[in-house]
Amino acid sequence: MPESRAAGRGWAWIAAGATAGAAAGALDAGWSVLKGIGGLSDGKALRLIGIDAGLMALAGALLGLLAALVGVLARRTRDPARTAGGLAALLAAPVLVADAFAMFSGHLAASLPGHQAVSILLAAAGLAAVFVAARRYARALDGGGGRGLAVALLLLVAAGAELANRTVLPRLYHWFHQTLAAVTLVAAVAALRLAVRRARSWAGGLALAGALVAAYVSGTALGASQVLRFAATERTALASVALSGAPGLIHGRAAVVTAAAPSARLPPLPDGPRRPDADVLVITIDALRADHIGAYGYPRNTTPNIDALARQGVRFTRAYSQAPHTSFSVSSMLTAKYFPAMVRLAPGEKHDTIAAVLRRFGWKTAAFYPPAVFYIDSDKLKDFAATNFDFEYVKFEYIDAQRRV
Repeated sequence: MPESRAAGRGWAWIAAGATAGAAAGALDAGWSVLKGIGGLSDGKALRLIGIDAGLMALAGALLGLLAALVGVLARRTRDPARTAGGLAALLAAPVLVADAFAMFSGHLAASLPGHQAVSILLAAAGLAAVFVAARRYARALDGGGGRGLAVALLLLVAAGAELANRTVLPRLYHWFHQTLAAVTLVAAVAALRLAVRRARSWAGGLALAGALVAAYVSGTALGASQVLRFAATERTALASVALSGAPGLIHGRAAVVTAAAPSARLPPLPDGPRRPDADVLVITIDALRADHIGAYGYPRNTTPNIDALARQGVRFTRAYSQAPHTSFSVSSMLTAKYFPAMVRLAPGEKHDTIAAVLRRFGWKTAAFYPPAVFYIDSDKLKDFAATNFDFEYVKFEYIDAQRRV
């Protein structure tokens, strides 16, 4: 193959990657904006679309560069299509193997007999499917028939993966959504590459440079706005994966808040209660409905002990959970910090728990909780899982309520 033609194919991959990535990112953020994001003005909505498009343009350009390298290696062999299929399966192997075993990482799924054998079979089937699909794609790219049908199928796969990413188990199982995001980007780039046979070097270089600049501008915009960081990391399907995999893309400095000097000297607070021999107990009950508690007006006698505590102490009429599931709520409760700020925006900071503070002042601490506390998004809670929330004595097991008491 002439050198100019080979170079044109390589630049076509980069141009297609940057363009398809930008389009996928813009549609992804646009979907989020249409669904509604609290606190996002029209101007910031447009910036969010630009941020998602910029990040995905860089991801698509890098993917196109990788595909171009695979093409160069494959064309040096006797059967380029077969070699391309093998290289694609090799590149996909880490993701497919990780997904196959992650499917059975939950407490119940891990107890199923033979689940490891099933994981191996699923990984092997996935590798075979990638090999066959990549080989057929390479032949279509080299001038085989059915190019239009292949483009339509790839676009359908991209749209289906994006739809599934947003509607199936949202915010759960990070590996699942990472894979769907990757499928969306790969299918979109592959579809556009079939439509673009070759590109001039200046067009591919311009696309790559534009993707780099767009990604840098996106990171700077995220570093300057907490609202945009929240929207990008919590409300998008593609940009959130890119940011979780490469948090260094966010540029800029965090805002430093300084307390203003009081305008007038305030009177001292009254002395609080003094109970030197008292114990502090924090009892949590998962999924307990306030409207089924007698102290809050429920007519049936379902919670006599809680009702007795409420009569003797302080009862709050309004309390707000900081997250819609136990894992994040418990972490916020024990650190007094909002979970997004604690994990997503400043993951490298040390977050003192109430147990750590009490131990610092000589209290003895103990905790009794099940592994289910770390069941959802365990990778974000790994520091707390490793330190047991800084409790001195811990019983970390599944037991019934009576044994836990």
